[in-house]
Amino acid sequence: MVVERCHVTQLNTVTTEGGRRVSEIVTERGVLPVSPDSKVMIALGTIESARLALTSFGTDGKIGRNLIAHLRSNVDFRVPRAALAALPPAVKALEASALFVKGRHEFKKADGSSDGFAHFHFQITASGLGASGANSEAELFKKIPDIDLFDAHKNATDTHVVITIRGIGEMGPKNDSDFGSSVTLDLDPQQKDEFQARRAFVNLQPNSRDYELWDAMDKASDEVAKVFANGQKIDVIKNGNVIVTNIDASSLATVLPYKFSDQAGRGRRDGLGTTHHEAGTLRMGEDPNKSVTDPDCRFHNVTNTYVAGPALFPTIGSPNPMLTGIALVRRLGDHLMPEPPLVVSEPGFRYLFDGSDAQFVNWEMAGGGSFSRFGRTIIAQQNEKGMGLLFYKPKPFEDFTLRLDFLLPHPRGNDNDNSGVFVRFRDPRLPDPAPDPVDPADNAAFVAVHTGFEIQIDEEARGDKRFGEPDGSFFARTGAIYKIKSLGTGEGQQNYQNNISLAARQWHHYEIEVKKQDYMVRLNGQEITRFKRSLSDTARGNPPSVDPNSGYIGLQTHTGNVAFANVRINA
Repeated sequence: MVVERCHVTQLNTVTTEGGRRVSEIVTERGVLPVSPDSKVMIALGTIESARLALTSFGTDGKIGRNLIAHLRSNVDFRVPRAALAALPPAVKALEASALFVKGRHEFKKADGSSDGFAHFHFQITASGLGASGANSEAELFKKIPDIDLFDAHKNATDTHVVITIRGIGEMGPKNDSDFGSSVTLDLDPQQKDEFQARRAFVNLQPNSRDYELWDAMDKASDEVAKVFANGQKIDVIKNGNVIVTNIDASSLATVLPYKFSDQAGRGRRDGLGTTHHEAGTLRMGEDPNKSVTDPDCRFHNVTNTYVAGPALFPTIGSPNPMLTGIALVRRLGDHLMPEPPLVVSEPGFRYLFDGSDAQFVNWEMAGGGSFSRFGRTIIAQQNEKGMGLLFYKPKPFEDFTLRLDFLLPHPRGNDNDNSGVFVRFRDPRLPDPAPDPVDPADNAAFVAVHTGFEIQIDEEARGDKRFGEPDGSFFARTGAIYKIKSLGTGEGQQNYQNNISLAARQWHHYEIEVKKQDYMVRLNGQEITRFKRSLSDTARGNPPSVDPNSGYIGLQTHTGNVAFANVRINA
């Protein structure tokens, strides 16, 4: 759920039999309850995610530690075109270019043996320009707006090439005892935000190993510059201005020393944190004593709360961390909403929905809400128009066995998932032959209610509040024929027996068998109910042999985001 202009200040927790979980989200606009089956995602960036975790869960000696970022240096210089001997002499206007070079540095112990590695890389850009050009990206990501400029570029003679070598290295992981790289809550009582929450106090300091890597990376960038210079003199550029001309590339370390850039313009290193690539404060790992979150991105000591973003990284590497962060988010999504079972061939069965576009177009919505397709699943969604029905429109079915898989993200608690599978109803594109005045006449989904039977999906067995029904009735629970209220084996009765409690975010399996006026439901391989339609109930459950416009099947959208997959039938 995303709510604009609603600032989260704290996550309240309770301790239950299953462990500690977030029960409330405290916002500037009030407190939002969190049901037991819901999941909470913290995705505020490395600093703010750590601050919210500290505010909500307290300090455990690990939250906020291991703050790491990138070490970045820049070298800009201009070389004569002759330095790049491979350039074709006949080409006057040179193209822009970019290059990525990876490197690593080996640390040594006092005895000379290896003490591990750290990584860096160079992002190298170059543009062919005139003798006064100073921007290596002058022709990168540019459009030529008119024909005059096009002709000017076409006829230009590039005499020099401006090159930028941007080095990016990784800070090494930090110990929990290292407050030099950490996020804590500011102890100054004046340091509170506009919602009176304590601000984060950020420490980000390189240690000796970080500085050793930085020196090695800067030295390597000078070696790369010497390769490009190829014995020619170079002009050194800083902040778009030429600061030194006609020097040997071997003198770069003197002109741009290995230090932070100062007000005088000397130095090549950017300040820590200027890359906005911070990571590590909620690092993941298998050992709760050495990490904050587990390999599934969940807090070790909070059962329903997860983290998204580079705060999870135990180490950072040298590339931009966001792509890895996105990969972890997708992996977490697969964990919380797993892929449905694979499509398999079953004797006598054919697929009505196998996840393909070709089969999804055979389904049509009636009433409110919608179903969105995500991968090989279709997911129920609601709107203000009320209940909805996604039905298979090509044809009705006489006797059949229907199989499908479904998943409940939120089976229990407030606003829990509620859906169902309708069978043997009339075509909702036609007028309702048996309308009920308590139901909205303009909602075609109720044709399925009035003329068919629903195999319910509702772990809380919610009662119909319009008629004062309490929650918990057997005929409203998962696996039941909905609203068949009489238990037994006679006509108009169902022998409902269900001891299965459906787990959240796992795929479950329905098998629904309809022969003449006998109905049987299996859930996860276990028989749940049998039902025989009453002879007097002639408006509902008619096969096509009785009513050519009846015998359709469909999926309900009522409450929550129930997912369906692998709908197949033997008919």
